[in-house]
Amino acid sequence: MRKQVSDDIWQQFQQELAALDRKQAEPLNSEELAMLTPEQRLALAKTEFRDLQRKHRLHLDDVLTFFPEEEVVSFLQSLMN
Repeated sequence: MRKQVSDDIWQQFQQELAALDRKQAEPLNSEELAMLTPEQRLALAKTEFRDLQRKHRLHLDDVLTFFPEEEVVSFLQSLMN
């Protein structure tokens, strides 16, 4: 009987974790963003970008079409350096 209780608790724990994964995180407010270091802001932006990229199944060339040509060229040049 002890094993069954442990299994039930484990299943509940797994369900709660899955619910947390499905829950959307709220965006940071301006005060929270102001407290971040530049490195943290860059990491946050990269994470948000990758999440959008996965969600909408975008490739780099899809994303680059949204930016002006001059910015795309300078971005690609920075990648090559």
